[in-house]
Amino acid sequence: MLAVGLALSAGTVFADYKKAYGDGLTAVRDGNWRQVAALMRAAIAERSTEGERIRLYGTRFEVYLPHFYLGQALAETGDCAGALRELQLSEDQGAVKSTDRYAQLQRLRARCQRALPEPTRPAAPPTPGLEAEIRRSEAEVNRASEIEKAVADLRRSAAPVWQERPALAARADQAINKLGNARNALMRGKSGSAGDLAQAVTLAEEAARELEAVRAEVTSRQNELRQAAISDQARQDEQRRQEESRRRIARQELANLLKATENVVVGPAGSRVEVGHAMDALQRARTRASELPAGATADEVLAAKSDLQDAEKALRERVAQAAQAPSSPSQQPTVPVVRSPTGVAATPSPATAPSLLRQAAGRYLAADYQGVLELLRSASLPEPRAAAAASLLRAASSWALFVEDGESDRVRLEAALAEVRTCKRLEPSLGPDPALFPPGFVEFFRRTR
Repeated sequence: MLAVGLALSAGTVFADYKKAYGDGLTAVRDGNWRQVAALMRAAIAERSTEGERIRLYGTRFEVYLPHFYLGQALAETGDCAGALRELQLSEDQGAVKSTDRYAQLQRLRARCQRALPEPTRPAAPPTPGLEAEIRRSEAEVNRASEIEKAVADLRRSAAPVWQERPALAARADQAINKLGNARNALMRGKSGSAGDLAQAVTLAEEAARELEAVRAEVTSRQNELRQAAISDQARQDEQRRQEESRRRIARQELANLLKATENVVVGPAGSRVEVGHAMDALQRARTRASELPAGATADEVLAAKSDLQDAEKALRERVAQAAQAPSSPSQQPTVPVVRSPTGVAATPSPATAPSLLRQAAGRYLAADYQGVLELLRSASLPEPRAAAAASLLRAASSWALFVEDGESDRVRLEAALAEVRTCKRLEPSLGPDPALFPPGFVEFFRRTR
């Protein structure tokens, strides 16, 4: 119970100096200098070291400078001797020098020095025989003060470390308090007390060791966190590079597959329902793959590629099954099936289809496009429907050769256009059956006027 009581008491004291300081700043704004002096003395009694950033309320912070404000209050109430002592203490601790209050400190000191009678102006020279002890004390206090400044800088630059390890802040505060006591002992020792000078040296050395240990631990942890951040960033960059490489390769593979499935020829099996369904599924897979957004991930591209491969494989299996299955003459058209815009079959019957036309159809289904053109180049087919079918075969063969040559041969393209127009003129109701002709040619035929 005693330990708990002491802990609670210490927590209350720790909070009291901040409240006293905040109330003192309010009194400064009101110009109530006697209240300022009382409140700043109360704050100094609990914490004499300046430099801490204190949160007054919300996000408002103020640098802890109780000696400066006490000096100001004493100067304003006419106690210039007391004011000079407090202002000197504030300057010796150093924190005020990095604030906009330092210029005011210098003005207050100059004013008080002018106001003091001549005999009381500067302090008497050091007591004879203590010069060496004073210099040593000052050196130790200054050395510890430099470390204190470095620790203060780390509070800003290494904030994550202090948040991660709050015990470090407590150790630093204890060492800073000890350094403040060393400064006070030095001030007393300058008046001729060798014991105070020795105490100043001891306290300053202890404070320096403790602050140096805190600085080393914070710096080490800060370096660890920086290295971890660098490694994490490098890992993320490598993952992005790998993902981009996978995405680029997948995109190229998908583009190649789209090109390979652009003009699929299924031959006579295209008249079967199951083959037609498989071709429709392939076309849907091609559409989905073609419409992938530019920012699609590698996994999304690979998924589209897999769907397209599966659709192509399914089509080939259906075609192979159709080729092996027995079929009636009605399932083996003599020439490529063409359809009217209403979808009604309009194919010349085996009895009426000329032999030449049947041979050309066989060559087309075997992908011998040049053979089709050579066979039908000078063909004379007086029956309009047969002549239209011949033009359709010549158009499809010219278009296929145009695509195979990389779509750069304008002569092939013009020949295909002319044959489509001839077919439509001879028999407007005819058109290519999507089950036998590739989707690209079916669309080409439809658009040609």
